[in-house]
Amino acid sequence: MGLLDKVKKVVDDSVKKMKYKQKEKEIKEVLLHRFAMWQLERICVAKKISPMVEGKRGKRRAKTKNELVPKLMRLEIKDIIRYAKKFNVKYEDLIEELEEYKKSLGL
Repeated sequence: MGLLDKVKKVVDDSVKKMKYKQKEKEIKEVLLHRFAMWQLERICVAKKISPMVEGKRGKRRAKTKNELVPKLMRLEIKDIIRYAKKFNVKYEDLIEELEEYKKSLGL
């Protein structure tokens, strides 16, 4: 195996990992949108994430999921799954989709 083959393998692995991370990010966003607003607020309190957003007249409390979800995207997927179990939010189909995607990439 020459140097070129090794470089190609490293690049291919990096691309696969990048694609997996992107898919994981999409799954996290869809999963977070399945929570109710009060559940997202509880997660914010538990993880010490401020539910405040910039409004026209300064900071205000987030009123919609679209305002809170980007703040919660920094959580790891395992934490989001833990809260999904706690609040009985359906998540199995998304995890299955992520696992199938991981297998299709060969990771």
